[in-house]
Amino acid sequence: MITTLLSRHKWLILVAVVLSVVSALAGIAVVSLITDEIKQLSTAGEELTYTLGRFLTAVVVVVFFGIASQHILSRLSATVVLDLRNTMVRRVLGTPYEEIERIGGHRVYATLTDDITNIAAGMTLLPHIVYSGTTVILCLGYMLYTSWQLFLFVMGLLTVVVLVGQLLMSMAMKHQEILRNFNDDLFSAFRALVDGGKELNLSSRRKNFFFHNVLSPVIDSIGRKAVRTELIYVILSNWTRALIFCVMGVIVYGAKYVFVDLSVEVVVAFILVVLYMVEPLETLVGMLNELGKSIVAHKKICSLKLSEETTFINTTGQNVRIFDEWDYLSVKGLSYQYQAVEGEDYCFSIGPIDLSFRRGETIFLTGGNGSGKSTFARVLTGLYTPHSGHILLDGKPVNLSTHGEKYRELYSTIFSDFYLFREVLNREGVPADDAIIISHLKDLQLDQKVNSRDGVLSAIDLSQGQRKRLALVSSYLEDTQICIYDEWAADQDPYFRNMFYTKLLPELKAKGKTLIVITHDDAYYKYCDRFIKFDAGKVVLNQVNGRGCTLALLD
Repeated sequence: MITTLLSRHKWLILVAVVLSVVSALAGIAVVSLITDEIKQLSTAGEELTYTLGRFLTAVVVVVFFGIASQHILSRLSATVVLDLRNTMVRRVLGTPYEEIERIGGHRVYATLTDDITNIAAGMTLLPHIVYSGTTVILCLGYMLYTSWQLFLFVMGLLTVVVLVGQLLMSMAMKHQEILRNFNDDLFSAFRALVDGGKELNLSSRRKNFFFHNVLSPVIDSIGRKAVRTELIYVILSNWTRALIFCVMGVIVYGAKYVFVDLSVEVVVAFILVVLYMVEPLETLVGMLNELGKSIVAHKKICSLKLSEETTFINTTGQNVRIFDEWDYLSVKGLSYQYQAVEGEDYCFSIGPIDLSFRRGETIFLTGGNGSGKSTFARVLTGLYTPHSGHILLDGKPVNLSTHGEKYRELYSTIFSDFYLFREVLNREGVPADDAIIISHLKDLQLDQKVNSRDGVLSAIDLSQGQRKRLALVSSYLEDTQICIYDEWAADQDPYFRNMFYTKLLPELKAKGKTLIVITHDDAYYKYCDRFIKFDAGKVVLNQVNGRGCTLALLD
């Protein structure tokens, strides 16, 4: 993913690298000029104006080209980070809901916050990596040009140091990966801390157990592992500092006792180059911690196996739906099975199911808890991909892989675990008119608690029943052809429960909506055209209302 993003800007990277090379070469030229001047201290050298001019020119080139290259790379890294965030959000949006459930919401959230932040931090280091890396490489090249014998001597030490550094880096990466896995557990525990607030406050025993046996151990483990990881990077940093002194010692003692023919000027040149290398070398080593986090974060993102699809249809402002014209919706041989939990043999399934729904019909889905009603609704809407069977419109199969997004536009849903957005959108996918929103708020007696400005609700932190009424406002204005309401009335008081069945549903039906309502309110069964009963994942009753007969179950 990172490689793909960087490849889009390869020419800009090439320009920045060339500028970095020029700046580094100018820096080495400064060292060379100083070495030449040292060589001529005891003799009459060139004219001051000429030599000083070359020196100042080289310094200006170092500064100017260094600034230019790092500025280009800084802008590039900012652009790549922006592309990375947008790409990741698009990949999440492009991943089927069923797959997001399998991955786990807390893991996706950890990736969008922790992993993206770490990769972004790593990308901002790109200018320093390119510049410092180029400088170190060219400094080594200058050493080779000055004295290949002494260079080989120095490289022998550098090889040992690099091998030890790789060993330390490998250890650090393993600790980073373990630390990142702990973060998944931490986000999961934080989610339980917030979502389970009621239960934790009701039971001091559970609160005590949760803190001491669930949350605290994860926090402690992260703290210990973070300290160990940081220690490795500290050792690596100090190892590099020791390397600098060792290299200078090798240069001096090697020249004195091994390569006795080398001039003092060559030794001085080597020492100056090493001193010039100190800052970029320490910069590179100092960035290893952040780079390690970025690499681990990238591996974590890849392991989630999110969709590679980063483009999706923009229908904002459009009122065209390819499935607008249909008379009946049906499913034939539809079945779905949940993935088995590790260590368990049983997994719930529904089907095979054969059903048909007429346009403008009101259907109640009934049955006990766990009978398959909500699962069927998720499969029918295309949120879950059926394992077998077909969904048909007017007898023609719907290909969910190619037309799934357009097919799902038929539906507006309020599931029991619904999420309420502040933004209320109309049929065209743009913020709805405030006057219309407020009118619906008044009908549902929410206008004293909630207002709307530019299609954005002023408050959503209300009781569950009030939140469901707000969700119903959004459903109204989305103006879809099929509405699925999962136990909507369960959290309403008697007044709004009665309003839902006797007024709101008939109003929607009068507009030609197909209504599929999951309910246990048998007192209101008379308000549907048909009710369908589920048991153990199968349809056991398919009855037309008001006729006193049960339809034969479809094969």
